Amino acid sequence: MSPVLLITLPILLPLLGAPLAIFLRRNHRLQSYFALVVSTLALLVSLLLAWTLRSTPAGLVVQLGAWPAPFGISLVADP
Repeated sequence: MSPVLLITLPILLPLLGAPLAIFLRRNHRLQSYFALVVSTLALLVSLLLAWTLRSTPAGLVVQLGAWPAPFGISLVADP
């Protein structure tokens, strides 16, 4: 899995899952299952990121957008 996905998915999954769960508010059981699936996926990706960082002593850095580091968004995952 690419470093961009490893770093951004634990952030994006809950941010995208919460608004989608609003559409399931009429069916509480389905909404709770959906929230459980999204949370579990975020946890699994976070564990995969932690496992990847075990073998990468320097950590991972991802620049988002087209802006350089002082002005853009830098996501850093380090051990």
